[in-house]
This record gives sequence, structure tokens and C-alpha cells, in this order.
Amino acid sequence: MEKRTDNALEDEILRAAKRRYQEESRELVRSGARTQESMLFIPLDLVRASEFRRGTDEF
Repeated sequence: MEKRTDNALEDEILRAAKRRYQEESRELVRSGARTQESMLFIPLDLVRASEFRRGTDEF
């Protein structure tokens, strides 16, 4: 198995791609082409229909 020595470089490339995608997404929202809700990973109707409960009242 080959050992990878360029993990730091890969991390930088991934971070740059993530930042670029985030900025493009923010620009779509700013321009009105998309809504913030449409950018959610989980569909909005599923989020609205969800009910969350705590397993306990103890903190």
C-alpha cells in the first residue's frame, strides 16, 4: 500500500474548493436566484414536518 505524503496539499485543495462553492452559493442567494431554504441539504418540507424530542429532561 502506497503511503500518501501530500495530505496537506489535498486538504488545501479541498478547503479552496469548499470556499469557492460556499461563495458561489452565497452569491446565488444574494442575487435572488436561490433562496436560503433551497440551499439546505435536507428538503424544507421534511424539516418543517420533523419533530424533535429529547430522550431525557436531565441536563
